Amino acid sequence: MVIDYVKLTVSIAVGVFLGASAFMLSWTATTLIAASAFMSSAQASLEAELQRDSKAALQNRVDSATAKRLRSDCEQWRRNAKLTPTETTQAGAASRCLKYRRYIETGSVKGR
Repeated sequence: MVIDYVKLTVSIAVGVFLGASAFMLSWTATTLIAASAFMSSAQASLEAELQRDSKAALQNRVDSATAKRLRSDCEQWRRNAKLTPTETTQAGAASRCLKYRRYIETGSVKGR
């Protein structure tokens, strides 16, 4: 019986190559799945944190002195527009109430 060392060497090399390729493919797939799961959980956590911060910021704006002043102006102009319904009082009420809503939504009194 004659041993063909060339065929044996090639067979071993092909086996090692295929085994290493299969290992790298499974390792890459596992890493991608784990990274995807981490990113989705991190994104959900970030969105929840942003929503909490957004609610807190909104509540801070509603409770602020500026919001109270703007709300008071809006209410006063609405009362005036109801008692004296002229174009000026109605436009003033709309303007003051728009400023209040804009401040609550954006934190800025000025226009966009």
